[in-house]
Amino acid sequence: VIPFIAAGMGISAFASIKEGEQANAAGMWQEKVANAEAKATEQAGQYESREIRKNAERAQAAMTASTYATGGIMSGSKLIGLADQAREYEADARVTMNNYQLKATGLRQQGAMARIQGKQARTAGYLRAAGGVAQGIGSMYLLGAGGGKLPFGESSLEGVASQANDWVSGVGFP
Repeated sequence: VIPFIAAGMGISAFASIKEGEQANAAGMWQEKVANAEAKATEQAGQYESREIRKNAERAQAAMTASTYATGGIMSGSKLIGLADQAREYEADARVTMNNYQLKATGLRQQGAMARIQGKQARTAGYLRAAGGVAQGIGSMYLLGAGGGKLPFGESSLEGVASQANDWVSGVGFP
């Protein structure tokens, strides 16, 4: 029975550690993907803002050409109208860019959260492994392996705790 407990304990610990490491790797990957999406979002915002500014230049050029074509002079209310139009287009360009930057920031935050959750899952995997080893050692002790002695020679619960603590320290939690 003791060899089965030991084997089950080892397999369970190994599986818990691997599960945590895989969750950590997935979190890191999700962060990379989110950062790439954020960069693409910012680039899209820059493009949209440039397009708004180009449209503003075209509209102002058309308004100026129309004024001169009809023999008018660019002065007074027509200049004020051009200035107002330029301010509106610039405000639109800035609002558009800010909206894209906010979306990019949200994507980066999602990526950071995925990374943090992955690290937490890795730590939880190590803790589950340590708990499984401690449980297995306790089970072997209760079954009285080797005439009441544990496989590593201790016969008291203090020795079990000491050995489990040494094992947990050796795992090297990140």
